[in-house]
Amino acid sequence: METAHIPGDPVRRLVWSSTGIGGIDFEGRTRLGTRLPPSYRRFLSVANGWRLFSSFIERLLPICEVDWLRAADPDSLSAIQEYYREDEISDQEYLDYENDKHRESLRHRYYPNCLLVGKPWSGEGEMVLLNSRIVFPNGEWEGIFFAD
Repeated sequence: METAHIPGDPVRRLVWSSTGIGGIDFEGRTRLGTRLPPSYRRFLSVANGWRLFSSFIERLLPICEVDWLRAADPDSLSAIQEYYREDEISDQEYLDYENDKHRESLRHRYYPNCLLVGKPWSGEGEMVLLNSRIVFPNGEWEGIFFAD
């Protein structure tokens, strides 16, 4: 994948090719074998990752580093599944993002099928995940911010 980086600019711009941008074809499919959510595809059409995203998540990953959590960070996935209790609530309660208690609900059974799209430079701790198991009618995936 070709990228151009302007020193001091936190955005890594993508170069268009005949197959699409940054490893994404024009249908939005990637080497990951799935169609990415529309808003994430739009983001990737102008930026290939983002540095200094927040004080917790230092960067959104360039598409070449995005992968399923089970492949990208199997140790973190195992630790989450071992040390964190999964909340036993209904789907309706889980999807109630307005309720603070439910926004913090954990369903780590979804995590193997999540794309790891953001993490700190150290690679440890906080993560931004896109959950391919919860897809809304508009094609968007559930976003998860995980912090230990």
